[in-house]
Amino acid sequence: RRGALELLRRADREYTAACAAPGLAPAEALRLTLERVRALEAQWRLDGDSALLQSACGMLEAFADAWPDQENRPAALPLQHGRTLLKLAGATEDTEQSREFARQAARSLRTAFAQGGRHTMGTEVRIVLDLVDALLASGEEPDEAAALTGQALETVREQRQRAQLQTRAGRVRVARYEHTGDPDELVAAADWFARAARGFPRDSRAHTDLLAEWGVTLLRRAELPDGAAHIGAAVRVLRDCRTETPAGGPHQSERLLMLGRALMLRHRATADRVDLREAEYLFGLAAQEAADPLT
Repeated sequence: RRGALELLRRADREYTAACAAPGLAPAEALRLTLERVRALEAQWRLDGDSALLQSACGMLEAFADAWPDQENRPAALPLQHGRTLLKLAGATEDTEQSREFARQAARSLRTAFAQGGRHTMGTEVRIVLDLVDALLASGEEPDEAAALTGQALETVREQRQRAQLQTRAGRVRVARYEHTGDPDELVAAADWFARAARGFPRDSRAHTDLLAEWGVTLLRRAELPDGAAHIGAAVRVLRDCRTETPAGGPHQSERLLMLGRALMLRHRATADRVDLREAEYLFGLAAQEAADPLT
């Protein structure tokens, strides 16, 4: 890891020198700038320093301001700017600051999406996914995210892309629940997650992560006062998630805890001591696996 970081830092210095070369054509300067941004993002993934992402965003903004034809900036600029800001939003612990970065990301990604004639179908779908993620991370009402997802689902036919869009449709319904408190939104979200699960290979990380998201949505519905009818589904999905989660992985403790909570709900509803014993066992495993104290 240390060696990789040093190589990336060396690459950044070389990109800096290359970008400063006199007489550089705009297209070549754009290519080098985007490569430098990706190198900074790679450094961030290794050492977690969000200042690297802030530096990358500032670099893109300065480059965009200096572009010779301000009315016809390359579509790659707002696209990369939005994606880097979205990463920065996810890396920022302060909620309000994170939402502000997400709002800025959404503005840049909207600009990139509006230039749709310059993108392939696959690229356009990826922009929609990123834009929906930014809109949801902003904490705003999810109407725009819902419209974008619905429109894309009307035209996209590739299975994995549809599964990714269906996952976002589920998140939109969860966001609506956060705004309205209507339990039916959680039920609708779980239905979308169920559809999405059929589009990912069962042995993929995406499938396992989706099971966790689907399961916690069912668990939230089951924990409401009238949620008894949803307990069984929550247990089933979270048990599948536990089975697919690699032992010793970063999410294992959290997922053991969720399954234990679902089993405790079922124990309270049915007085089945088997559920109680299994829940206690899972809580113990979760405590052993946890990197931080469980609350």
